[in-house]
Amino acid sequence: MNIAKVRTALLCGVLAVAMALAACGNTAAPKKVSQNKKQASTPAAIEGLQKDGVLTVGILSSSTTPFVMETSSSTTGLDIDLAHSLANELGLKVAFVTVEDTLDGLAQGCDVVMNATADKNKDFEVIGHYADSATAFFHKGPTTVVKSDDLKDKSVGVQDSSSAQRALRITDFNASENSYRNLGRAFGALEVGTIDYVLCHTTTGAYLCTRYKDASFAGTLSEPVANGIAVVNSNDSVCKAVREGYERLEKNGVLAEVRRCWLGDMPLLSSKSQIAGIPMKKTTGESLESLSADVEAINTRMDGSTAGANAVTP
Repeated sequence: MNIAKVRTALLCGVLAVAMALAACGNTAAPKKVSQNKKQASTPAAIEGLQKDGVLTVGILSSSTTPFVMETSSSTTGLDIDLAHSLANELGLKVAFVTVEDTLDGLAQGCDVVMNATADKNKDFEVIGHYADSATAFFHKGPTTVVKSDDLKDKSVGVQDSSSAQRALRITDFNASENSYRNLGRAFGALEVGTIDYVLCHTTTGAYLCTRYKDASFAGTLSEPVANGIAVVNSNDSVCKAVREGYERLEKNGVLAEVRRCWLGDMPLLSSKSQIAGIPMKKTTGESLESLSADVEAINTRMDGSTAGANAVTP
């Protein structure tokens, strides 16, 4: 499949906003998130917004494809599309701000921050569940959760210097590790049968499965952590509006269509998505849980030019 091909009419017939996107193809490290989509023409009156008629959205500076990506003409991605869809559902315009983390974004004037996970801090709540953080196996075949025994003595592809590579090395599957500078090449090897599995972050793998049609989810190493939209919980009116808007996106099919574009048929995960009985080596210093949050950066041209787990060469 030609991944540089332009994807048009992304959410045609479902989204009210026009989202003429470039193909989920050429990645670049996000430097600044700009307003690049059609916005709602009749702003709604929602009390508590940082700016009347505008939903100010924080985008994590660490975000990579599929959450955020830049093409030659626009900034797009799962977080960008979902934020536009939510703002449109609320009758608001949208403005994007690049933030270092969830608390930083909310403290510096964002109404919401995308790609947030719940933590012990009680200053904000996370609304919705549109993606997951975990290290996951992908294989050729149907979406499933494989058994631990299915992974013994198998060949597993990982991106060199990634957290998935470190996670594989502290398990005791007796797996044969195959490392690649470019995760796309690992999926290419999976497609032709050179390796049995690929191990990587759930969202990175789901995105690449949209390019390799025979590849699918096969279970996580650690329990998945849900990603949603953070809102300051003391801001009752904004919390209520975002919650109701998100629920409408679930009901009218827009959320499912946005997810399908970027994550294909990847299901929302739960504790049941974790592979049971994972054998572990006797090691200290790292755990599967501590290695589940790092998303591999990917070069979707798949020309081998990525430099490592957290770098992309344009």
